Amino acid sequence: MKKQSITQILAAARMSAQRTAYQAALRPQLVSSPEVRTTLAALKRGMPKDNAEIGVYVSDYNHTVYLTLHIRSLDSLKSPVLAKALEPFAGDEAWRSHTNDCTYGDEPNRDFQFERNVCVPITRKTPAVRWLQRHTGMGDSIYLSLCVRISAYVKADSDACRYEVDVVEEVVRKETKRIVCA
Repeated sequence: MKKQSITQILAAARMSAQRTAYQAALRPQLVSSPEVRTTLAALKRGMPKDNAEIGVYVSDYNHTVYLTLHIRSLDSLKSPVLAKALEPFAGDEAWRSHTNDCTYGDEPNRDFQFERNVCVPITRKTPAVRWLQRHTGMGDSIYLSLCVRISAYVKADSDACRYEVDVVEEVVRKETKRIVCA
């Protein structure tokens, strides 16, 4: 392994810090891309007027934009309100999907998650973009991961949905390792 000087180590640390800062400066351009706007508009069209809240978040660690919709006080997971919210995503094969039942708390809750990757052209050549292109080899577009999560909360007193509890007993064998030196 080649020995590095303190100057080389600090230069690499500065480069890493600059890359992180410039990638953060790129996030506003990603979140305002046409792909994110179109997806947000589809999510908003399916949003009920009451008992719902929408959010947009951008990852600090990668090029992922999260769009969330929380729908509360549903009578059932078969509600037409929920079906309308899921419609733009559930029928489109471009979206990878999965569900997760959240069984904590008083309200039965199911999360529907849809993900897809899109290529977003970089339209504004900001200093951050120019630096990233020069130092990291970034091109004129970025692959962005769009993640849509629709969380459906059923009323705790709903006749249509309830919790069922299954009890499973398990025998657990635990191994521990330790280092013994003579």
